[in-house]
Amino acid sequence: MATMTLREEATELLQRLIRLDTVNPPGNETLAAELLRDYLAESGVAAELYAKVPERANLVARIPGRGEGPRLLLLSHTDTVLADAAEWQLDPWSGELRDGEIWGRGALDMKGQVAANAVAIASLAREGFEPSGDLIFAATADEEVGEDFGLSWLCREHPDAVGAEYCVNEGAGDRIDFGGGRIFYLCSAAEKMSSPFRLIVHGRSGHASMPGIADNALVKAATLIVRLAELGAGRAAAHADGLADDRLRLAEAQRNPGSLRPDL
Repeated sequence: MATMTLREEATELLQRLIRLDTVNPPGNETLAAELLRDYLAESGVAAELYAKVPERANLVARIPGRGEGPRLLLLSHTDTVLADAAEWQLDPWSGELRDGEIWGRGALDMKGQVAANAVAIASLAREGFEPSGDLIFAATADEEVGEDFGLSWLCREHPDAVGAEYCVNEGAGDRIDFGGGRIFYLCSAAEKMSSPFRLIVHGRSGHASMPGIADNALVKAATLIVRLAELGAGRAAAHADGLADDRLRLAEAQRNPGSLRPDL
């Protein structure tokens, strides 16, 4: 490891993570948690695994601080969404490096950031870095589906493990460069998600001898379902046509790198 650059180290770790199938469901994130634990141990970083069930572990590692400043949490997740190999140019679990790009399910969302966070913690530990406050790295399970085995459970059952004043999470500081000096930093206030509800339709039963008095609730419900489907299609188009452009206008900012407070 000593002969590798940090870029090479992160690349190799990312490839190893991609080669672990942690598609959620079922998850199997313990595979990634154990890999990260062993990797960090090589640099003297102790890590703990927290799991609601054995196969779905969350990893938490830290560099202890001097107790003089706030704690910073580097937060990521190791599960991924599904991948249909037939739709990929390369094996989605190959982690192949081609033309400067790493191919595989989770390379972007978000095993790339998992690897970057892990290498950052490991390299700082090797340098003997001592932050003013704890520097914490968490690689959690079950982000893609519901967090019943991941961050929500971890915060509820083991709050001291991930408690921090500041957090760098997935998507933090997203940067889009449109060229010509036009750079955008995106801020998100919400995400689209499901909205379950119950629809009750009332009808009136009838009899074969008097068909005219019946009011079929199923027919009325079918009409409503069709209207809801039409409404959903219209809302998707409105979102793409309007809100995306508004978000870009609101997010435009001048890029001025620098420290906002004393360094860790």
